Amino acid sequence: MFLIRRFRRRSFFRLLSSFYPVAFIVFLIWGESLCYYYSRLFWKVPQPEFDKA
Repeated sequence: MFLIRRFRRRSFFRLLSSFYPVAFIVFLIWGESLCYYYSRLFWKVPQPEFDKA
């Protein structure tokens, strides 16, 4: 019984240790995109226009 609990605990920590770096990268990209979007709104930077051929 003790070994089963210990195995479950280890697999849970292994799952968390693989989840945190992925979550950190996702939140970093999300935060940077929000910062970029709101800074463009704050400074009223126009959206780039493409030439219509």
